[in-house]
Parts: sequence; structure tokens; C-alpha cells
Amino acid sequence: MPTTPPRVPFATACAVAALTTVATAVPPRYFATPVSGLVHLCSPGNPLSAAPIHVTALAEDGRVLGEANCGTTTGESRPFVTSAQNVVAELPHGTFMFTKPVAFLNAGRTLLVGDWCPLVTGTCTTALAIAHSDGSLSVLAASGTSSSYLDSANEQGWAVGGGGASASGAWRIRPDATLEVLDAPGAWGLQLTGVTLGGIAVGSGYVSNQLRAIRWNAAGQAEVLPSIETGTSSFGAGVGLDGSIVGSSNGRAAWWLPTLSPVSLLPVGSSSVATHMAGNSISASPLGYAIFGTHQNELRLFRAPNGGAWVDLSTGYTGPTLTDLEVVVATRPDFMIAQGFTAMYERVSLLWTPQGGLVSLASTIVNPPSGAQPLVAIDANLSFTILAEAGFGGAPFRLQRLAEGDTNGDALVNGTDLATLLSQWGVTATTHRLSADFDGNGTVDGLDLGILLAQW
Repeated sequence: MPTTPPRVPFATACAVAALTTVATAVPPRYFATPVSGLVHLCSPGNPLSAAPIHVTALAEDGRVLGEANCGTTTGESRPFVTSAQNVVAELPHGTFMFTKPVAFLNAGRTLLVGDWCPLVTGTCTTALAIAHSDGSLSVLAASGTSSSYLDSANEQGWAVGGGGASASGAWRIRPDATLEVLDAPGAWGLQLTGVTLGGIAVGSGYVSNQLRAIRWNAAGQAEVLPSIETGTSSFGAGVGLDGSIVGSSNGRAAWWLPTLSPVSLLPVGSSSVATHMAGNSISASPLGYAIFGTHQNELRLFRAPNGGAWVDLSTGYTGPTLTDLEVVVATRPDFMIAQGFTAMYERVSLLWTPQGGLVSLASTIVNPPSGAQPLVAIDANLSFTILAEAGFGGAPFRLQRLAEGDTNGDALVNGTDLATLLSQWGVTATTHRLSADFDGNGTVDGLDLGILLAQW
């Protein structure tokens, strides 16, 4: 006659679990909170004609930039900023009908890209403008021939981009809110890609009909960077806090040191490019620094910690096969967001951390929006917070990283979290990460209780 295994009393499980430690590292958990946006009616007087909301940037203090956009057929958009407490305020946009806020600058300023398109002629004037905290608007440049766009910005007030705002096709905004044209003698087809907290900009341009990486110092002076192999092409894709440049030279990932000496990060034939550098290679930091990018023709991701031997981040990834991989943002050496596309052209966001490796962002969210598409990452900050949308251009959410023992994102471990854990006791995850599955083993058990009690 079969015997029934003895049942361990819950009180005993508590005592044992309290002494239990987690033996393996796991991906982080994220809690999704909707971001409020500006209500803008596409048909005035019709409450059912609310414009869809799109978000564009996340500040270090949790503020979010976005626009309520009716589209060109019904007309106009409204830029807004949402505080970390979800208080929404419309941003000034003057007479421009289509206005997108694209970056947080310094002193409460916001960078806007706008279009004024008369409905009769359809001829648009594009503008680059700054919305000030006092409600005023400064138009920096306008063009009737080509639009302006942002490439990179930071909250110290520096921004770089291209388009009609500059005769050379490349521009930089300084912390005093002035716009300057960036140029390089003998170069054409300029494209900017990054700017440091001190204003050093990086990009590329054609010199003697060959694409070359170019760096601009804070004074605006340009210098063409040497290639790893003399006479070969190169381009700059990103810049570190120390002013060193990352990009590609002769088809492989390259790193130009602050002295401008180039270093190859991956071997010949790797079809690789370094796109982001997080951290500072010339300052002491427990985290050090890391260079991120893609290789094998954008089929895989890599990381070069502290400028040393590169590591294939795609090894161990168990999700669907993805192509056209790119690094979206790498705010820290231990935190990177990427994205790729499935065979059906579905966009998939990825998260990499040293603790959890490379995983789909969707697999880390404990409360995914019901019936919505997987969340697509838009931006992230140094606090590990991620700005995302349901699908590309869907409802916006902040994703807040949960601390051990916290199940609801209130930064506390208390009775509420214990009640959640008890409600999930013995449950095995089937569709998403359980909020009380702290150790990531797929179920809520005594190990998770031990973690919660340790953080009580």
C-alpha cells in the first residue's frame, strides 16, 4: 500500500526557509506601472477621439517625455511631460502642429522637434526648439527643405543631431541652449552618433570618398580618427564618459582610446560593431566599464568588460532566434537593453545583467498588461528603470526593478508582500515570472519565503 509523504507544517517551513540562502543568480524582476499621458482629442468635442500616446525619453528622476499624436490625416500633436508621480503637464510648442519632445536637457529644458504643415499647401516647415520650464519656447533653427532629428543627448544640456537645422547636416546644442554647426574640413555626409557629459561628440563622414570616424572636441574642432588598418573605412558609433570612441574599423568592432589610438575588440571577419560604452575607463569605479555591440552581422551581442577580452552575450539565450539585433541603451556596465526581430518581424526586447545573462524583457515582468503585446523598451536610466510601450507605439509603462522580497514595487518588504507570497504558494509559473518567485526557479516555495523573511 503506497504511503503518503509527510507534510511539513507551514510554521516549520518558515523556520527552515528563514535559514535558506539562494545558491544561483537569476534575472531581475520588474513591476509595470502605466504612464499617464496628455488627453488630446483628434476631433474636438468627441471624447472617443483621444489621440494615441507615444513616449520618447526617460529622465534620471523618473520623468517621461511623450506626445499625444492624432496623425497627419486629422492633424496635430501635443507634447507632454509626466512626473515620476504620474502628474501630466503639456509642454509649450508654439504654432507647430506636429511636435515631438525628444530629450531632457539641463535647467528644466526639453528639446523638441516640430513640423508646421499648412493643410492647404502641405508644405512643411520643420524646427528644432527648446521648451523652457517657465513655459516659453525658443526656436533654434527652422528649415523648409529637410527635417531635423536628434542622435544623442544628456541631462547636462548637450545634444547632437542632424538635418535641416545645420548647413553641414550636423549640429550640437550647448548647455547654454545655443545651437552650433559642426563641420569637418574636407568631409561630407556627416552623421553624429554620441556626445559626452562634457560635450565631446562623435560621428562619421566621408573623407576622400571613404567613410571615416570623426571626433569633435568641446570647442567644435574636428579630428579624423585613424583606422586600425591604414587606408580602410571606419565609423564612430558611441562615446564613453572619458571621451573614448567605440565603433567599427574595416568591418570589426573598434575602440579608440582617449589618446585616439585604435584597438580591435573582435577578430577579423567578425562583421562586428561596438555601439555603446558604459562607465569610465579613466576613473576608479567598482563596476569598471564595458563596451557593448553586435557581431556576426547583427545576429549576436557581445560585451567587452574593461576593454578586455570580449564575451558573446547570446550564448545561453533560450528565446526565439532573432536577427537585426541592436543595443538600445547601456546606462551602466552591468545593465544593457537590446532588441531584435523574429522571423515574423515581431520586435523583441532583451535585457542583460551579470546576474541573469541575456533574457527577453517580457520574461522579467511580474504583472504584464492583460491582453497587450509584449512590452518594447524605449529608454532606461541609471536606476535600472525602463520605459516601455505595449508593442511599438502602444500604451506606455514604467518598469521598476523589484528588490528582493518586494512584490509590488513600493520598495518595502512587509505584510502585503507576505500575503502575495502566500497567495502564490506552490504555484508554478506558466506565462510570466511570479512576483513572489524571488529565486527564479519557476515556483513559489520555502526558498522564496526565506528571502522575504531575510529582507523583512
